Amino acid sequence: MKQQKKQALEGALCCLPAAAGVGALYLAPFCMALARSLGRGMGGSFAGLENYRELLTNRAFLLAAGNTLLFWALALPLSAALGLGLALVWQKGSGHLAACGFFPAMVPAACAVAALKALFPNLAFAGAQGVGSLVALFLWKNVGCCALLFSAALRAIPTELRDTAADLGAGPLARFWRVELPLLRPAFWGCLLVSFLGSFRVFREAFLLGGAHPDNALYGVQHFLYNNFANMNYPRLAAASVLLILVTVGIGLGALGALRRSLGGRQP
Repeated sequence: MKQQKKQALEGALCCLPAAAGVGALYLAPFCMALARSLGRGMGGSFAGLENYRELLTNRAFLLAAGNTLLFWALALPLSAALGLGLALVWQKGSGHLAACGFFPAMVPAACAVAALKALFPNLAFAGAQGVGSLVALFLWKNVGCCALLFSAALRAIPTELRDTAADLGAGPLARFWRVELPLLRPAFWGCLLVSFLGSFRVFREAFLLGGAHPDNALYGVQHFLYNNFANMNYPRLAAASVLLILVTVGIGLGALGALRRSLGGRQP
């Protein structure tokens, strides 16, 4: 018992630097933003939830939130599906080709946008074409990472399970659907979580394609935050930031919970 308490104390002491860093770099700025979101103007007089009520009726914010949700609905499932398909292609390879999956993620945003404009000079970055271009850039940078996750998960599946299914008369499609796919659920949730976090970096491409005031179809939450910061509308900026953080934390915790449940279901 004393040994366990000693180990717990040592573990807590080892976590103190990380906890201090999280508190200084994340919790303190969040508390400052929360306090500013409850103030009025530059003076900081208490306004309660007035900024939030105004934000939820702001047309620009509603447009940005709707476009961001649409982007997530299109890009995240596509990244998982294409990543799984690419992993299945890599499955019989030596693994060296899979290492190239990290290369697109390392390409600077300016180079990716310049290449897209050079390949499609007549493409209008507005409306459905603009959304398609943004989703394509996101997939090009993130599908390789998802494929690496699925590739590692596929290689971790015991060959005895596939051999047993084959001996029982299951074909390749049945083996994939009945044996491999259920065991890939942790990789699926991990891929969605990685893609969700990576979706916030797509603002760089969107900004290079349309600037600070792009076409309505490309206007996202990060454009709204950027423009309010440029206009020094700090209470509205703080309120939008707090809502975005809460939504992000909620989605992240949900994905982590699903990932843990899927991993727990595989334990004996």
